[in-house]
Amino acid sequence: MGDMWDIATKQLRDSFSKKTFLGVIGLFMVLTLGSVYLGIAEYESQMQSYLDPSNSFSEEPSFLEVYSPLVQISLPLIAGFLGIIISYNSISKERRDGTMEMLLSYPVYRDEIINGKIVGNIFIVALSLLIAFTVSSGLAIYMLETLPNIEEISRISFIWIGTTVYIAFFVGLGTFLSTLFKSQWRSLVGGVLILMFFLSTPFIAGMAANFIYEMPEPEFSSPSASAERTAVTEHGEHEIMVERERAQEQDTEQRREEIRSKREEFVQTASRLSPTNTYSQYTENMMGVSYRVTDGADPTFAESLNDSIDALIYLVSQAAMMFAATYAVFLRQDL
Repeated sequence: MGDMWDIATKQLRDSFSKKTFLGVIGLFMVLTLGSVYLGIAEYESQMQSYLDPSNSFSEEPSFLEVYSPLVQISLPLIAGFLGIIISYNSISKERRDGTMEMLLSYPVYRDEIINGKIVGNIFIVALSLLIAFTVSSGLAIYMLETLPNIEEISRISFIWIGTTVYIAFFVGLGTFLSTLFKSQWRSLVGGVLILMFFLSTPFIAGMAANFIYEMPEPEFSSPSASAERTAVTEHGEHEIMVERERAQEQDTEQRREEIRSKREEFVQTASRLSPTNTYSQYTENMMGVSYRVTDGADPTFAESLNDSIDALIYLVSQAAMMFAATYAVFLRQDL
């Protein structure tokens, strides 16, 4: 266990000594503050609408509105990229510098090497996120001259926890690719491509669903059918023909509705494979954007947490599976 913490400490020193890494962290802070600044502008606009006496339907905005652009738009991309950029050379760099053989010459187990790398990188991203959330909250409090309440602070805290778990998956992915490929650039490019695939999973799943479950075309009456219908009408059987056409239309609409349901189920099932989609569901619940209530009232923190816990557990399981895959590859490699 002591060796694992020594390796984690070494990983921290190596990361913070790189100008490139510090530049990435700085860029992450800039993007975070920029997104929060947009949220502050939206909050002020909603507050002006709420204070307008002529607008009686506007509701008082929540402090969480400040984080909406960050959590719903920016973080799924920049947080995943941060996890990859931190870990894409965790193992391949040791191979390139020739320090892996030296490290393995000591009485240290291979799993302690992976554990140390992952723990060190997760600590870095958790600390970076905490600083980013703290600085952005300070900026919002300073510009808006208002303080979040306990419930809003609790929601922000759990969003930070969920984001840390989300980045942990991509830390595991970057470490896995770094173990799988000897080239650092292959690891980086592969990680970015996988991140882009996860971001576009709902769109790709929707296209696949449309291809797999084809929608039946509506049936149109031909001129001969119209003539036949006229002839039938002359013989007093018009109502029978109308009922028959109505039954055909209902059957077609029922089949179209079944296909829509199958398409939606397919998209939901395929989207569960994407941690980005799971993270979006988690943050929407914690922000109070997506929730299950029946009386139309805003959800309480307990209700949001109850709706979000399944997504958080699924995120943890996805990260754990990625770590397990990294262990399996690294332990079998001939180093």
